[in-house]
Amino acid sequence: MLKLIRGGFFRYFHSTVFWICSVLSLIIAVFLGYRLSRNVCIDEFCFYFATAVLAVLTILSVGGEAGKQIKNKIVKGYSRTQVFFSELIVAYAIVSLFFVAFLVPAFLLNVTIVPHTPVLLMLQYIVGFYAITIAFATVYCSLACMIPIKAVAIAICLVLSFTLYYSGFVVAERLDNVEYNKVGTITENGEWKFWYEKNPEYVDEPLRSVLTFYQNINPYGQRSVYEDIVYPYLFNDEAWEAALEATKNTTGNDHLLRDITNEEQQFLNSAPLYAVMPIPIFVLIGWLCIRKKELK
Repeated sequence: MLKLIRGGFFRYFHSTVFWICSVLSLIIAVFLGYRLSRNVCIDEFCFYFATAVLAVLTILSVGGEAGKQIKNKIVKGYSRTQVFFSELIVAYAIVSLFFVAFLVPAFLLNVTIVPHTPVLLMLQYIVGFYAITIAFATVYCSLACMIPIKAVAIAICLVLSFTLYYSGFVVAERLDNVEYNKVGTITENGEWKFWYEKNPEYVDEPLRSVLTFYQNINPYGQRSVYEDIVYPYLFNDEAWEAALEATKNTTGNDHLLRDITNEEQQFLNSAPLYAVMPIPIFVLIGWLCIRKKELK
């Protein structure tokens, strides 16, 4: 099996697609790192584009094994199980390499935020996104083994990713609605009188729990929650204090508070588990498909 893994690395590193995807990933990483350094949240489209690049790379590389090359390896004495899991291991190693390549420019461009960011938060943030990356790699690798036509597999992966992306965006927008809106009017004495009214856009229970669960298991939904938690730490101390001072008499400035709530801490603790939940399912499906695949 070690020979299969070495052969997989050789195939990736000598593939034009690999180097094209590497360049695109580096560009995305630098762009995202720059946006973070400018106190801008993680760009949603860039995150989707990065997963799309990962899908194309995985499908084209693993998909090349879906026919003739698998047959050749079986003829040489390797089992289908060995072929599948060697491809999965190589895919994990490659996406891990891409993940590190993302971290390096992001860290170098945002060194100033490190002193006022809790170490535990940074570690949970990194582990969470790494779990999301591994989950995507598993899905793409398994689909590549299930679908023999690479163009069809890529299309399905892109549609699946876009569906998760758009639905995650819609759900996050619904859950962001506050329960009560602060409204006011000027009295006859010229003073403001304020009260709170129920927001008709607020999602009540039990639907709220359902949407929250979906957001937690959706990689793009997880990204939006991570963004809300980490955003205040993207400011340097001076900029953060200035923004907090400027909005102290207004509503809706909770996104600037650096205190992590119990609910947010629970999400940070459980998000990686949500991300890896589909991995055993897709590994089993991919393994069963490659075992049943007819090799002509």
